[in-house]
Formats: sequence, C-alpha cells, structure tokens
Amino acid sequence: MKRMVLLMTVLLAGCTSSYDVVEPARVTVRQIESRLELASARLPDAGHRSEAFLRQLSEHSDHLSLSIGYGPGAESLANNLKLSAYGFGVSPVRVALVALPGDAKDRLTLDARYLLIQGEECGRLSMAKREQYRFGCTLEYNRSLSLVNPLPGGGR
Repeated sequence: MKRMVLLMTVLLAGCTSSYDVVEPARVTVRQIESRLELASARLPDAGHRSEAFLRQLSEHSDHLSLSIGYGPGAESLANNLKLSAYGFGVSPVRVALVALPGDAKDRLTLDARYLLIQGEECGRLSMAKREQYRFGCTLEYNRSLSLVNPLPGGGR
C-alpha cells in the first residue's frame, strides 16, 4: 500500500510540475539601400568620404551589391573605389562600374543594396563576424539568408 501511495505521489508530482515554453528565436531581415552622391570627384575630401562610406558598408560585404556611377572626370576615382571595395571583402561580381552621361562631368555616385539580418539573441549577423557567433546564430543567419535570397531555379 505504501508503495502504491508513493508511486501515485511521484506520478502526480511529475504531472503537476510546470516547465517553460521556449519561444522560437525572432530574426528580422531588412533590405537596405544607401547612396552617396558627390557633385564633383575633384573636391578635396571626395576620396576620403567615399572610402568612409565603403568602410561603413564593409560589415555587410557578404551580401552587398555596389554600383559606382562616374562621369568622365571621375573615372580614376571610380576605379580606385572599385579596388577598395575588393579590399573590404566585396565580391568582384557584386561591384559594377556605370558610366554616367557626358553632362555628368566629374560627378560620382555610390549606390549600395544589402541585407541587414538581425536576431534578438545574436545582434547583427554577418559572415564577417562568423567566428564570434554561437552555432545557433550562424545557423539562423544562413536560414534567413536562404529564405530571402533563394537560389534561382530552386523551385523545380
């Protein structure tokens, strides 16, 4: 009889214990567009401003598309910026040089498009910081990126 009471107590105690429900991690994915437009590439701080713009974007270099528009007088600066973007880790496939019409003279524009993936527990996610993340953060980053940018022809 004592064994039966003890067994019932253990079973009922196990059924009445509460446990926490684990919420799934929330991840926000935003597509961001940034633009830097310089009226003249001959301004004294034109190179410095455009390098600073690229440096700021380099955190997102794994999913960054960059278009560098230049007038005839800004071609050398545009080529230098293209090489700088490569140095910051932007894939050569994702950098495009675009010649602006002849009336643009020495105008320079930098147009950037990238994904900002941010998780509640992991903060901003980027492959540049992949060694610092826990396994779950890297997995969540890859999952979010593949959902937003699926491979072409993946639905076949």
